Amino acid sequence: MFNWIVDFIRGGDDLEVAPVDETPEEKTKREERLESRRQRWEDRRKKREAKRNYRIEKIHALKEKIYAVAAKRKWLFLIIAAVIVGYLVFKFV
Repeated sequence: MFNWIVDFIRGGDDLEVAPVDETPEEKTKREERLESRRQRWEDRRKKREAKRNYRIEKIHALKEKIYAVAAKRKWLFLIIAAVIVGYLVFKFV
């Protein structure tokens, strides 16, 4: 029952039943509509996936930038600490 409701909301193909006295050209029109519906759904799915992948790539790039800045600051801190220690050693010796 739940699957039927989900298929109905998504516009599933199971719900569209072919009429009994359908002509061949009406059948092709119906098939074209179904195919265009599938194509639109596939395009939307690809667009969502591309957007999701872009966000993930952006997050990874930001994370790498943060790590690079942290590494740079770590070395900067060590150099400044070494200069201060060297100053104190030579001043009081």
